[in-house]
Amino acid sequence: MTRTKKSIKLPALILIIIFVLTVPHMPSFAQAGGGTFSYTVAGGDTFYSLSLRFDTSIADISAMNPGVSPDNLSIGTRLRITAGDGVYIYFIQSGDTLSRIAVKFNSTVGALTRQNYIRDPNMIYTGEVLAVPVTYRFPGEFERQQAIWMQWPSEVYNSNGRPVNPTMVNIIQKFSPYTAVNLMVRSTDEMNQVQSIFQSSGFSGNNVTFYVMPHLSIWARDVGPLYLKDNLNNLGVADFDFNNYGRGGNQYYIQGERQVDSLTAQWLGLPVISSNMVSEGGAIESNGSGTIMVTESVALSRNPGMSKQQIEAEYKRVLGVKKILWLKKGLSEDDAITGGHINEIARFANPDTILLAQVLPDDRYANSNSSESYLRMEENYNILSNSTDQDGRPFRIIRIPMPPTLYNVPDSVTGKIPLRSYLNYAVTNGAVLMQSYWKPGRADTLRSTEAQVKSILQSVYPGRDIIGVDPESVNLWGGGIHCVTQHMPAK
Repeated sequence: MTRTKKSIKLPALILIIIFVLTVPHMPSFAQAGGGTFSYTVAGGDTFYSLSLRFDTSIADISAMNPGVSPDNLSIGTRLRITAGDGVYIYFIQSGDTLSRIAVKFNSTVGALTRQNYIRDPNMIYTGEVLAVPVTYRFPGEFERQQAIWMQWPSEVYNSNGRPVNPTMVNIIQKFSPYTAVNLMVRSTDEMNQVQSIFQSSGFSGNNVTFYVMPHLSIWARDVGPLYLKDNLNNLGVADFDFNNYGRGGNQYYIQGERQVDSLTAQWLGLPVISSNMVSEGGAIESNGSGTIMVTESVALSRNPGMSKQQIEAEYKRVLGVKKILWLKKGLSEDDAITGGHINEIARFANPDTILLAQVLPDDRYANSNSSESYLRMEENYNILSNSTDQDGRPFRIIRIPMPPTLYNVPDSVTGKIPLRSYLNYAVTNGAVLMQSYWKPGRADTLRSTEAQVKSILQSVYPGRDIIGVDPESVNLWGGGIHCVTQHMPAK
């Protein structure tokens, strides 16, 4: 099994990381749901005692640690352990009590007592090894980030007369002063091609890291790594199943896209919390404090064998959330694409503020899509107006107009009507990349509405620059800026 790097002449701040499918899984400190962690052997440890402590077997420990004698464990030896439940290994320090440790790890005294078979919670000793349950949370996009992930387009995305490449370069270039961009490419040849495209566009590629990673689409939000944070602020990756938005189709494509998130986690050495439930990143919106928004039209149709209650339970297990807000449907014009992703219609600007799409009255009867989307967004507004967060507090709801005057305006090259929305923006440190549609020749109403949206974004994201990007080549494929990006929270 190999991992390789290629050395070529590039700007100093561009790193090139090449992923090969045969890279071994790197041990991480802790994983949930049957994950693997590293353990330092302490005095008196045996394979038998460890198998009892971590709900595994002697055979599994032996298999995970070839060459280690089960009868001769030396203190300080590093073992890989697969636990029935995700745990941290914690060495008790002077002054520790179970109550203090429970607070430190966002756990409970009861959970610690059960995990460690402690009969008397008052009798713990300095240096003793404690197994602490791992818990995760799903951060909000507005929190501090370390990078944005993107997937470079294949040739198909540049074949309709509206090439996506220039838009992707523009997005990357706009992000680079504010955050690192981790860009997936399919080969070293493609990496060199992208670097040439950067240079011809007048972009140095500063702050861009290349990862040679198998992928087939540009939809990093949907199939890329969905990052979680555990109770020590370490990252993990939620790995939901993927079925091509419920459409089925080419199995090569589905299998290829299905593995992007787990391969990325494997390369980064991050724990994976796996689920057989189907869900895409663009279908989930988090307030970072325990509440997510989804649409029934997506979550239920992706998982016809699961009830609403079962879907809720799985979201809570994988993402560590406490409450799910169920909107009914997304945009009518998104029905045949994703079935109604949440990131086109409703976004958390902070833990208690929701931005919700609104079809303006003058556009309500523009066509059948605008008429239907108007009714759906008003229904969703009523749902959210009567909803509360994980702590029972109501939300502040701000309406964001859909781009006016464009419902009947097809693209001048392809003749198709793009899926346009101001809510498919992306947030990073110090900036918000906003979808911008006004250009000379389009209505003044569109221009003034866009200025209004920019003002709202500035008010709910204070201290960040609001930067407009023309997204229509990506919109023609049924997504937007948010869909082609995936944020990676800061450690």
